[in-house]
Amino acid sequence: MRTVLSFGVFDVLHVGHLNILTSAHALGERLLVAVQDDAGVEAYKGQPPILTLSERMEQVRALPFVDSVIEYSSAEGRDAAAVCREHRPNIIVQGDDWLYSGDRTEMLAYFKETRTRLILLPRTEHISSTEIKRRISDSARRDDEVLKNLQLLKMDALSLYEEYDEAKVHTLQAKIAEDGMFLNPITVAAANDEGHSLRIVVDGANRLEALRRLGAKNVPCLLFDYRQIDLQPNVHYIEADGTVQRASEFVTGRGERHDFPLVTREEIVRCVQEGRMLPSGATWHTPPCSVIRLRVPLAPLVDGSMSADDFLAFTRETAERGNIRYMHRSVYVCDEW
Repeated sequence: MRTVLSFGVFDVLHVGHLNILTSAHALGERLLVAVQDDAGVEAYKGQPPILTLSERMEQVRALPFVDSVIEYSSAEGRDAAAVCREHRPNIIVQGDDWLYSGDRTEMLAYFKETRTRLILLPRTEHISSTEIKRRISDSARRDDEVLKNLQLLKMDALSLYEEYDEAKVHTLQAKIAEDGMFLNPITVAAANDEGHSLRIVVDGANRLEALRRLGAKNVPCLLFDYRQIDLQPNVHYIEADGTVQRASEFVTGRGERHDFPLVTREEIVRCVQEGRMLPSGATWHTPPCSVIRLRVPLAPLVDGSMSADDFLAFTRETAERGNIRYMHRSVYVCDEW
């Protein structure tokens, strides 16, 4: 009997899970599904799952094409490699991001040694447990709650880990100078480095560099705890004329596809610590609330005459006049002026 095994978290079961598991079922006579325990999920994702292990296992067990459900963890003897050695599957089926979502060295060595077949299936576009949780969160959040995250931060207090795009910076610099206004606050993640507070620019490296070249001393920012910000690898589509479009810009993929590897928050913090830079657009960060457009005059950002308290008062007055534009965070507006 040919046994197929698939690993996963399955926190809020969705159509992407079903597509993987129904495809896995069609490849053998017996489908075994391994569900990661709560501690393992929290260690990997930085927060506990919404559903407990028993609840997630019951969801998967209820699927008519699943023959058996077991748990696994990161503990030695109960990890994915141990599960494979115990159940000896003929085929492993995972989503196509599996190779880059963790250290797979031991697993790949096992597959080679036992001649176990690994099949990676394409993920279902635009759906994930994270996306479902986001929709639930967004449906309950008022747009104006984002205002409490608005701060005016000093230029030299911000840290970068991604390179900027020179062509975009050139265009943005000219446009900001022409308008005399800065529109879209930079998204900044607050992280800790051995007791020292870091302010990491996770969206807006191009805008920040444009402001820097214009001589700005202070920068309008949306500041969040890094654990509140979703992080995933980006995908670039390179067209025949060299034009590059990003999945984070919510474009329809055209041209040659380039997938960036998964980078964790911890790795990004290390990049900042070590002064290393990732390629422009390698990562895709999504804040936990609306994206906003707020017209801030350029002059006081450059001459430093607007204090942090002045900025908060300016923001409140602008909101009261209805002159802040709120957009769903799945709308790409960051470099559109």
